[in-house]
Amino acid sequence: MIITRHGDKRARKRVGVNRSAVEKLARKALDNGIARDDTHGGLRRYLDYVSHRNSRPVIIRVWSEKVWVFSEDYILITVLDLPQKYRNRANGMMKKGESDAVAD
Repeated sequence: MIITRHGDKRARKRVGVNRSAVEKLARKALDNGIARDDTHGGLRRYLDYVSHRNSRPVIIRVWSEKVWVFSEDYILITVLDLPQKYRNRANGMMKKGESDAVAD
């Protein structure tokens, strides 16, 4: 996984981790985060807005109350704070996803 200078700086600032932890957290976000296609309602509209702000196609994951934006070739572009009004829905989706994984 490649992390841009901007992505590294934003992850360290917004997540509060050191440089060595950024790649590990980015991998977790990519593997375990909520995909834009798995959301609906206001959260989906917000992620669509974030997606369309970029000129290139992107992969978006919601993980740990953050929005992780990757390029199509899995390069971390930036990390955004998830607005407060969408956090309950995202946390609920994460818990539901975890319980589904345990049941399988």
